[in-house]
This record gives sequence, C-alpha cells and structure tokens, in this order.
Amino acid sequence: MVEMGLIWVGVVASVSILCIGRFVIHYRRKGVPDYFAAAFAFIGIAGVAELGMMNGYLPEDVSFNVLSVGCVVIACVLGAISFRQRKTNA
Repeated sequence: MVEMGLIWVGVVASVSILCIGRFVIHYRRKGVPDYFAAAFAFIGIAGVAELGMMNGYLPEDVSFNVLSVGCVVIACVLGAISFRQRKTNA
C-alpha cells in the first residue's frame, strides 16, 4: 500500500524547493527579492514539518511546533511586504 502521507510530504517539499528556486532566480536576475515566493517557501517548510509530525515521520516535539509557527509568522510578514511592494509599484 502506498503511504499517502509520505507522498504529500514530498509534494509540499517539492513546491517549497521550487519556490526557493524562484526566489533565487528572481533575485539574481533583478537584484530585488521576490517576497511572495519566499513566503510560499516558508509555508512549505511549515507544511512539511506539520505533515511529518502528523504522519509519524518526525517526533511531536516542541521544536517542530516552534518551527512551524515561526515559518507561518515569517510567511505572513513576507506576504505583507510583498503586497505592499506590489501596491506601491503599481
């Protein structure tokens, strides 16, 4: 039987890696960080940690919960910066 939890961890991790790649490519080409891609990357990291704990691949420890909450907070801040930056540039 296929472990669906492991598949979802892989999908979320892959999307997060793609967002990190988008961030790096955008920064190298334009010299300005893409905060929206960085926000999605942090959400992906939090998602991998939560899915890993939920499916038993990671221990349910305080450190992983702090990692998840920290990543979500950072993603919210980066998302707000991104929306503000796009609003002022439009």
